[in-house]
Amino acid sequence: MSLNGSQFSMRAFPPRWSLIVCLLLGTVGCASKGNISGKVLYRGKPLPGGTVTFFSVEGKGAAFPSPIQGDGSYSLRQVPPGEVKITVETESRNPAPQKNPQAAAKARTYMEMMQKKMKEEMAARGQGPTPMQLPSKEQYVPIPASYKDPEQSGLTYTVTGGTQTHDIELK
Repeated sequence: MSLNGSQFSMRAFPPRWSLIVCLLLGTVGCASKGNISGKVLYRGKPLPGGTVTFFSVEGKGAAFPSPIQGDGSYSLRQVPPGEVKITVETESRNPAPQKNPQAAAKARTYMEMMQKKMKEEMAARGQGPTPMQLPSKEQYVPIPASYKDPEQSGLTYTVTGGTQTHDIELK
């Protein structure tokens, strides 16, 4: 076999080197997944409820949602490394009925989809179900609608392998 006019032979690589090269190539792309936790803050104060979701930029729509606890904390496990776009929503904690029936229906559909997706993602990662909190006035804080859209939120993060902390500051 000839490469660029030079002779190339598989005999140039002893069998043990071939094994090492194959093992190294086999580990490419097998980077460990990330476990991320942090707090969601709105205007410097912990956001007491809602959902934070990491959307994989490279994963073609893979979503990793987490409920926001009363102290503003969230936790995600087994998120693949790479760039993510982040959304935050609090409408799921709004106990008041919405005046616009179409908006209410959209919000219900969105929340049902996110809850189903969250259960599926957690089951796929071997996590048990996370108890969903019932909405209360103390948990609902209205935030700008742009934070619900991964293309408009302006929130991004680079997930790496292992345990990491990432606080999310909403203005």
